[in-house]
Amino acid sequence: MSLAIGINSNTLDNRHIFMCDFDINKFLFDKVFFELLAIQKKFRLSNIYILSTKNGFNCFSLDKLKIDTLSNILSELTFLDKNFLEMGIKKGYYTLTMHDTKEFYKCIQNKEFYIQSYAHYLFFTEYMNYPILKNNNFNRLNNNFDDSDFVSFSLYENKKYGVFDDLMRL
Repeated sequence: MSLAIGINSNTLDNRHIFMCDFDINKFLFDKVFFELLAIQKKFRLSNIYILSTKNGFNCFSLDKLKIDTLSNILSELTFLDKNFLEMGIKKGYYTLTMHDTKEFYKCIQNKEFYIQSYAHYLFFTEYMNYPILKNNNFNRLNNNFDDSDFVSFSLYENKKYGVFDDLMRL
């Protein structure tokens, strides 16, 4: 049996970080990029981090949103993997499968508006080693983060969802 691990969108205070999965040809990246710019502006999202995967792209922002707001944002994305959207709505949270074949690709920068998830920041910077907000002057209090260091993961058999969910302190 082959298992996969995914990081979930939910936080301890029933908010969710923005995340999405695009299983598309890399030649369509410009279209995805402009869609992300449009929703970033419309919903006042902060930095959107884009990861290159073997099947397309994953994106996330550390902004904490209500689940209905996140679902509405995702439903506006034309090239979003429809299974990602449907499973997230069904489960009540979204999951990005994490593996070492994902590479940091691009950041669409914007000012912070929402409180951000410190636990997800720790996961993406310390465990996945993505270069987000990494600088010598980093100060948690000056970056609008919450005070939680718990993050939710899903462990599941390949192509099957929701076998195991857990919270982990980072």
